[in-house]
Amino acid sequence: MRRFPIFTLILLLGLVACGNNPREFTNRTRLSQEFFYIQWQAAQTVVATAAIRLNPGQIIPIVSTPDKKAFRIQPDGLVVEELPDVTAAQMLEMAGIRAFDPTGELLCPAGCDVQFTPAYSTLGTGVYYARSLDAHELLLSRDLQYEFENQILFRLGYNVSHR
Repeated sequence: MRRFPIFTLILLLGLVACGNNPREFTNRTRLSQEFFYIQWQAAQTVVATAAIRLNPGQIIPIVSTPDKKAFRIQPDGLVVEELPDVTAAQMLEMAGIRAFDPTGELLCPAGCDVQFTPAYSTLGTGVYYARSLDAHELLLSRDLQYEFENQILFRLGYNVSHR
């Protein structure tokens, strides 16, 4: 039987102990982990206790039932990133929308039902929001909670492609 040198054993234990905290986000913003986790917990509570319409804007509603498993879903390194706002000039040129800078909007990626949005998700990987929302905690909290609900529902196996 081969014996591990003590250094190798200590190194392995250190690597295991330094593993990622499942409650943490990959934070690419100026805001704290705690702020994001509060929004995550609010999203968990909504998914666990309320029926959620999975296809808003569609004629025939598809509604999830409350799912207590939401409390077991953790961020697991989910990226949260602030992106530069679309400028008022870009909104006017692209869509004829008059706005003021900062707009609080992002260009929605391909597959969205809208052209501009304050926040969006790439399911399973990240949540992105307009940088100027940092100054509007209440609006940002609402948008993050919605996107975190999408992430949790997705991880629970729901189809959230129309949310």
